[in-house]
Amino acid sequence: MINYKNIGNHRIGSIEISCPGFDLKSYNRNATLAGSPAYQISFDYSYLDNNKKATEIWTIKDDKVYIIDYVANEQVYDITVPVVQKMIESVK
Repeated sequence: MINYKNIGNHRIGSIEISCPGFDLKSYNRNATLAGSPAYQISFDYSYLDNNKKATEIWTIKDDKVYIIDYVANEQVYDITVPVVQKMIESVK
């Protein structure tokens, strides 16, 4: 059976390996996605001398994992993330 804790540990581990300078900023275990319980993380990292910010949210429905991931240069992330959050909230 798929569970949130296993997905969270796997996702964070994978991101940490593939994203130099990975810095987990938040880990919300009480989020929702499409009306289902979800986990959401926010993190920073560097890629090719560019500082990035990212957010990722995931849920499980009918034994399928649904993940939404958003990454942007830190200069535009804070400006654009409210639109991304509205898009996440609109998922059904």
